[in-house]
Amino acid sequence: MPSIAIIGASRDVNKISHQAVIQTKVACWDVYPVNPHATMIADCDTVATIADVPAQVDVVSFYVPPASTTAQLESVKNHAPQAVVIFNPGSAD
Repeated sequence: MPSIAIIGASRDVNKISHQAVIQTKVACWDVYPVNPHATMIADCDTVATIADVPAQVDVVSFYVPPASTTAQLESVKNHAPQAVVIFNPGSAD
C-alpha cells in the first residue's frame, strides 16, 4: 500500500489539506498527517513533524507557506521519501 506524509494537514474540513488526507485515505493509502497542533485529522493520528512519521513514506506533500517548507526540507531529506515530494500551490517560492 502506498504511503504519504501530508505536511500542514488541517483540522478545518474546508481546507484542501484536510481533503487531501480524506482522499488519500479513501484511495487506501497509509496517511500520516503532519501537524504539531492536532492529535487527529480525519480519523488519522497526526504527528508533529516529518521526523515523527513511524515509517518511510512514498510521497511527501506540502501544504504550508514557503518559509515553513524551507525549514522542513532537511528533515524531509533525512526521512528519504521513496518516490516524490509535492510542493502544492503556495508552499514554495
